[in-house]
Parts: sequence; C-alpha cells; structure tokens
Amino acid sequence: MKNKMRFILPRLIGWTLIVGLATWIIGVLFKLLLLFTFAAAIGTWAAARIRRRKAQHLQEGANPFVHQAVYRRSAINPVVPVPVKSVNSNLSIIPIH
Repeated sequence: MKNKMRFILPRLIGWTLIVGLATWIIGVLFKLLLLFTFAAAIGTWAAARIRRRKAQHLQEGANPFVHQAVYRRSAINPVVPVPVKSVNSNLSIIPIH
C-alpha cells in the first residue's frame, strides 16, 4: 500500500497543479474579456453622447433664428381622438401575389 501511495501521490499532485494552473488561466481570460466588454460599453456610450452633442450644435448653428420651441410644439398639444366613427361596410381581404 505504501508503494502505491508513493506512485500515486506525485501524479496526483502534478495533475492538481496542472488543473489549478489551467483554471487560473481560464479565470484570468474571463476577467479580461469582462473588462474589455465594460470598456467597450463605456466607450460606445461616450461616443453616442459626443455624437448627440455634435448633432445638436450643428442643428443650432444651421439656422440661428429658429428656436427649439418650434420643434417641440407638437409635444405640447395632446393627441385628441376624432369623435366621428368611420364605418366601412365593404371590407374585404385582398390577396397579394
């Protein structure tokens, strides 16, 4: 039994070290991938903000006499439903070929 332990124990320690090292490498790669993903997300967010600000400055600079309230006028008035009920009696299915 003692000879079997002397034979198995070094192999067991060796495989444990190899598996531990492989696990550590995979963990480091996963953490790097996660870091690059967060960095890309922050970079994309920052680029979108810069692009949006640039578009606003270009739009404001295009016509200095137009105020932004003109564009928002439709947002001030709510959508009002039409009180007239439209009835169409000749409804049919039209095949499209």
